[in-house]
This record gives sequence, structure tokens and C-alpha cells, in this order.
Amino acid sequence: MKNIDFFISYSSNDKNIVDSLVESLESMGAKCWYAPRDVQGRYAKAICEAIENAKVFLLCLSKNSAKSEHVLNEIEMAYSHKKMTNGAISIEPVCIENIDIDCKEFDEIMYYIRRINFIIPQDIGSSYLIAKEVVKNNSSLFGAFESKKKERTASSYFTDDIEKKRLIIQNELIKKFDHEVYEKVYNSFHNPIVLDVGCGNGDILINRFGVDNYTLIGVDHDEKSILEAKNNHNFAKFYNLDVEDDNFADKLDDIMIQNNIQSFDIIHISMVLLHLKSQCKLLRILRRVLANNGILIIKDIDDGLNFAYPDDNDDFEKIYKLCAHDELAGDRHNGRQIYTNLVRAGYKKISLEKQGFSSIGLNYDEKENLFKLYFKFILDDIKYMHEKYPNNIQIEEEYEWYKQNYERIHDNFMMDDFVFSLGFQIYLAQK
Repeated sequence: MKNIDFFISYSSNDKNIVDSLVESLESMGAKCWYAPRDVQGRYAKAICEAIENAKVFLLCLSKNSAKSEHVLNEIEMAYSHKKMTNGAISIEPVCIENIDIDCKEFDEIMYYIRRINFIIPQDIGSSYLIAKEVVKNNSSLFGAFESKKKERTASSYFTDDIEKKRLIIQNELIKKFDHEVYEKVYNSFHNPIVLDVGCGNGDILINRFGVDNYTLIGVDHDEKSILEAKNNHNFAKFYNLDVEDDNFADKLDDIMIQNNIQSFDIIHISMVLLHLKSQCKLLRILRRVLANNGILIIKDIDDGLNFAYPDDNDDFEKIYKLCAHDELAGDRHNGRQIYTNLVRAGYKKISLEKQGFSSIGLNYDEKENLFKLYFKFILDDIKYMHEKYPNNIQIEEEYEWYKQNYERIHDNFMMDDFVFSLGFQIYLAQK
């Protein structure tokens, strides 16, 4: 029982919320102890020993916990232990629901915690975001949870904070480019069954389709993204599944059996294929589970379709080349392969619905976001590669050049007479 990061004190009436919170904390690397899961032997003794071995007494504050005799007993034990050990344990209340601490029902619990700073997450409705606030609040003790350098893998949805911000910008901006296609596909069906491959946290497709009148199954190999999706979108079902797993087809079949699904009316795959080693293999698997009149939506990119004008110093051409050998960005010329791979995978009705997303017609803020969407993420990636390969002279030179010229390139991009087109593509395919 040594080295417990968080002793979780909560009311059993809040167990569903706390289960998700613990799952989120543990996915970030924290070691949690909470009853009844971790109780071994006599209940009361186990509680006392866990508090004595914990770094943080995390009080999940709610109307239920304020009235819980067990929670009050645990707080008293934590206070006694803190006093006896000269502060070996930290007591931290975190709000898991919106509360009014001045209400009479909170009088007794506030006797213990009134002088303590509460953790009040910005989004109390998300257990994942509550967990992030808890970890952030304990950065001095548990800095390794979030500060540990994690390599980004070939995923459609990266989970570091920089990438999340970029994807939020991308989601809203690219909706201007693709919403007509998504609307056409969605309106082709009545209560369709939908599979989102590489769903990330679910936001991209749900932002297009909404939350009503369809069944959604999402799969992604990133555990944290799936956890966030489950916390944020409880009307759908999400599964941690890697499309490049040798057993992907069997696991997908198991999911379909669990949910009594025979086939999918819509299969969505956005910015995934460019990261894969074997596109045809995945496309064949998806064709097998696509309904006879179903539609496959593929959104991808080809930097060979990009253009920027005027580009007197060839700055933008140089940036495209930097992106081409960015190991985090996938195959940036993948778009041109999609039609051939669809044909080879057995699809018959194939159409290129949209191609090229330009800065023409965008307002100032949208144009700024388009710049961040493409050029800022390349700078972030090159910085990451520079840290990963400190002795690589070419990467160092590219990083220094981009860093020194970034503001000038940005200013040129924002000029009224400058035009940039990004090689996004949207394909639709049927059996």
C-alpha cells in the first residue's frame, strides 16, 4: 500500500462520477486508492492505512459527500494524520458538481475545509477535465504526470495540449469547407448507424452530425482520447482500438455483436489514412462492414495541391518540404493515393466531393486560424524533432530558420492580397 498518490474520499451516491474520475487520474499516471475497490482485509483498518500512506487526501465535494458520515470520519482521520506527521498528507477538496457552500447542509463539512483552497474545474461535467485540474494543482508533487515527454504516434488525434488547441481550431474552421458534404451524407439516411474510425474525442463528427437520430460507434487507438469521448458524449459508445492491430477486424466484429449491429450506414475516417502503413487492408475491412447502400467518408490531405501567392522568397515552398519529412505529420501527399486504394479495396461508387480549402473569403480571424492550423503545427513539430534529435544538423538549421522567419511569414500570409490554398480532400465511396 506504499506510494499512494491520491486517497479518494467520496459518497457512495457519487460512485459513477468518482469511478470515471479515478479512471482519468490513473490514465494520467496517478496511483489512486478508493473503497471498496482497494479494500483488503478489515474495512476500517484499510481506510486508516491508506490515508497514512497517501500524499493527497482528495475530497470529492458534493451535496452527497457533505452529508456522509463516512466522509466526515475520513476527513477527521486525515487531519489527525497531517498534524501528527507535520503535513505529510495534503487535504484537497475538488468540486465534482456545482454547489453552494453557504447552504446549511454544508455546515458540518465546512468546519474542516473552510480554510482550504478548493479545486473548482472549469468544466465540472467532465471527469477527465476534473482530473486534469487535480493533476495540475499538484504539479509540484506529481509533475511527471503531464510534463513527462510523450512521443506522438501515428494517430488521427494527438492528446497533448498544443495539438488539442490546434484540432479545436481545425474543427471549427474546416467545417466551413466540409459541412455541405456531411449534411448531404447524413440526410441520405433515416437514423443511420455510424462508425467513426480514428474518432479522437468524438468532437469532429459530432460537431457535424449533432447528437440526435443516429447511433454512433467510435474507435481510436489513443486511450486518453477515448476516455475523454466517453466522458463528454454519453449518447455514443467509444472503444480503444488500433486499426493497425492484427486483430482489428475480429475486435470490430466483437463490438458489432455487442451492440447488435449488422452493418454501418456511414463510416467516417478523417485524417487517418495518411498515418497508416497499409491503407488497403483497413479499407477492405471497412468495406466488409459497410451496408450495401452505405457511404464511406474519407477526409485527408495532399500538400502537392497547396499553393501560396505571392511567395517571392519561396518561404512557403520551403515549409511544404519541411512538412514532407516531418515524422509526426504522416504522408503529406497521401490524398493522391486514395482513389487508387479505394478501387483496389473493391469500392465501386467513388467521388471526389471537395478539394482545396483556400483563404479566399475568410475573415481576419479565420485567416489567422488557417495559418495556425497549418504553419504553427509545423513549427511545433520541428521544435519537437529538434528536442528529440539534438545532434541532427539539418533539423537544427530548419528549426532555426523557421523560428527566425516565422513572424515575417505570418505577416505576409495575413496581407489582403495574399492567397493560400490547402490540399484538403473529401472522398465518398460505396460498394
